[in-house]
Amino acid sequence: MGLSSLCGECVLQFLDKNKRLELFDRCPQIRPIDRRVPIKMDYLSVENCTIQIDQATYQIGIVRHYLNNVIPPKWVRKAEATGGIQKDNGDIHTSIFEQDRVPSIKEKQEKEDAEKKLLELLPKLKEDNLMYIQKSLERKVKYLQKIVRDYKEQVAISNLKYNSYIQLRRDKYDYFKHEYVLYQFPIQNAVDYIVNLLFRGRKIHMEPFTLIGTNLSIWPEKLTICVPKLDYEIQFLDGNLVSIKFPIKDVCFENLLDLEFNATRDVIRFKFEVKEKDLKPEILKILNVVEKPESGLAKVIDDIKNIEKSLFFLKHQESHRSRITIKKIESRDLSPTGGDYSIEFKYESADNDDLRNVPRPNRARRHIFNN
Repeated sequence: MGLSSLCGECVLQFLDKNKRLELFDRCPQIRPIDRRVPIKMDYLSVENCTIQIDQATYQIGIVRHYLNNVIPPKWVRKAEATGGIQKDNGDIHTSIFEQDRVPSIKEKQEKEDAEKKLLELLPKLKEDNLMYIQKSLERKVKYLQKIVRDYKEQVAISNLKYNSYIQLRRDKYDYFKHEYVLYQFPIQNAVDYIVNLLFRGRKIHMEPFTLIGTNLSIWPEKLTICVPKLDYEIQFLDGNLVSIKFPIKDVCFENLLDLEFNATRDVIRFKFEVKEKDLKPEILKILNVVEKPESGLAKVIDDIKNIEKSLFFLKHQESHRSRITIKKIESRDLSPTGGDYSIEFKYESADNDDLRNVPRPNRARRHIFNN
């Protein structure tokens, strides 16, 4: 007898996250219930074609199957040993490897010239030559023979027949599982499919969190990630990062221009642009996050009014440290979004040692609340 929706939600709360994902994959009937129950993860990393959830790794790559029982070349076996090639190369049917390309016209001409030269030199090897002349002839012949041999080998390798597949490799502890689909679409489509299958519509609670880079298109629609250690959560919609919230401080950053976002287990950093009319409201939000003293708030606002090029704040607290950098955008050409100011906010746990030697901006700056 199957479980009711309510019973299923109760059971899923206490099920290992990797078991939940495996159950989610194998039992489509449970997916609507599973998506409603927040899932706790100790570690999540999504980078290029690799997804790591705690000790489990999902890796997507392109592999080859050579026809007629031909053993793959050494470089192919080496490249595929760790999960396959994680990039496309032009057209998806184009060879990924330089080693099995079709020889160029220049190489063909060099081979033909070498063959003609060999026809001249080989008879001379049989003549009664002085020793140094004989050695010189042998060296030339070996060199020319290598040119011809390399060309023929390259032609043979380029004519090997194979099928390309996109491989999903699941690695958990000492257990490996592989699934394949014919390589008929870009590998990014496969990554998007797996990420959406695993995470679309979910709410994830976690401590460590790693997201590096500005390309967030691999993230699925309707995903929320909560990071209690730094008291923030991020929300994705249709593959785009739409908001960064600090629920305890009742602060939300949304609809930001030209957003760059990086996060690790102890640090969150985001950079965005604003119009002049939105500058003070966004700065006030940041000030609320870092709990700046009311006595200094007026001075901060006054400095913002008089800002010319760069304004720099540094705040140390017992539990967190923060850095705010505000720069005026001098030219419209530097801002495709039409922003007037660039704001960068770095917020980290005090146990992180990366901020001990903070690089200071080269432009003129003022330090406020540097305790």
